[in-house]
Amino acid sequence: MLLEKLKGQSAIEYLLTYGWMVIALVAIIAALFYLGILNPGTWFATSNEVLGMSTYTVTDFTITPSGYLTLYVKSSVGTKTRITGVKVKGISLTSISPTTPIDMNPGQNRTVSGYANLTGGSGESFYNSNLEIIYDVVGGGTNHTDSGVMRGRFS
Repeated sequence: MLLEKLKGQSAIEYLLTYGWMVIALVAIIAALFYLGILNPGTWFATSNEVLGMSTYTVTDFTITPSGYLTLYVKSSVGTKTRITGVKVKGISLTSISPTTPIDMNPGQNRTVSGYANLTGGSGESFYNSNLEIIYDVVGGGTNHTDSGVMRGRFS
């Protein structure tokens, strides 16, 4: 009889120990969801955005499933610059409009369009595509590159 009581006590201790571990694990996972760490929506762009640019600010962009990209660019420096090229994932835009070079005054907004090497279905997402704007300073200077990361959805 004593042996049976010891077996029962051992089984109850086993269940209690693992029961508390399961409760703690569920509480930790619930806290991670509550904080947004395990929420997939926090990891993917819900709107189009460009991060990491310093000379130019891309205020918005649209891209069609065929890869036609329209960038809304604003100059963020205090000197006149000239855009000589735009690259996505290391490949230059084709059929760029307006044709390069594109002069930009300080604080000026311009729309730049062309075909990029991104394609996909309407509403599909793309992430971490490098965007490079190649420019020089008007009145002297060498070519510079302002680069960032572009992510969003095909319209």
